[in-house]
Amino acid sequence: MKRPNAPRAGRSTQHPSDGSDLVLSETDLDATLAADVPSSTSGASGSSPSAAGAYQAPVSSLHRRLSERQRASRRRWAVRASVGLTAAVLVGLLVWTVMFSSLLALRADAVAVRGEGAWVDATEVADAVGEWVGTPLARLDSATVLEPVLALPGVQDATMSRAWPHGVSVTIEPREPVARVTGADTVDLLGDDGVVIATVPAAQSPGGLAELAIDMSAEDAAQTAVGVLEVLAALPDSLGARVESASATSPRSITLVLDDGAQVLWGDGSEPELKAAVLETLLQVGAQEYDVSAPLAPTTS
Repeated sequence: MKRPNAPRAGRSTQHPSDGSDLVLSETDLDATLAADVPSSTSGASGSSPSAAGAYQAPVSSLHRRLSERQRASRRRWAVRASVGLTAAVLVGLLVWTVMFSSLLALRADAVAVRGEGAWVDATEVADAVGEWVGTPLARLDSATVLEPVLALPGVQDATMSRAWPHGVSVTIEPREPVARVTGADTVDLLGDDGVVIATVPAAQSPGGLAELAIDMSAEDAAQTAVGVLEVLAALPDSLGARVESASATSPRSITLVLDDGAQVLWGDGSEPELKAAVLETLLQVGAQEYDVSAPLAPTTS
């Protein structure tokens, strides 16, 4: 059998003979609590320096780590802001250089022209592009730049490409004359679209062109010329070789003059194949005038 523990010093212990619980006096209980629980609020004389430091050290270390993290976070944000600001400045400088400054602008001596023909030369094309000299290349719109080039009568079509850092290259498709309209002292040279390419003295007119008799001062002169040229292009070689000239007062009243002086009233440009076949048949009869404007009811006289 275990022996009961010896009572603490300063405590009054009673051991009832009847086996009831141990009873402590109020004085002993207070002394026991005072000894077991350290006081943190007692005066300076009752506090232990080593105990205070033990409680304060973890708090000071945590505060220091939090401060270090805040400083590191502020440094990261400062670096990011600096990098973002630098990038924005560089992008702005690049945009300004490319889009607005004269560093990459068009120069008059950097305009290259390719494809000039007999009726248009490089100087004309370069002069047409010259109004854009000083404009940054990135802001040049091809359609706008080529508009005055395409307005040149000797230019059928044109394309443009940039030649960095200061130039452009313009390639043109020249318009070639396919017909002429003879006046009193001059000759109008016409392209296949009815545009007057050039007006030259009669002595300088090139040969091998279809002779047209059209009033080029009329409002629909170009349309009339195109109608006549389409009729001539639709003729078979056997008939085309016999046509000396063609005249028209409108696209709906075209007349051909053959090499023997006979006239062909062609009418408009519709049904060219049928009209040509009817004319070849009528030519076997012989006449001074052939009317195939209504090919299903032709007449001769």
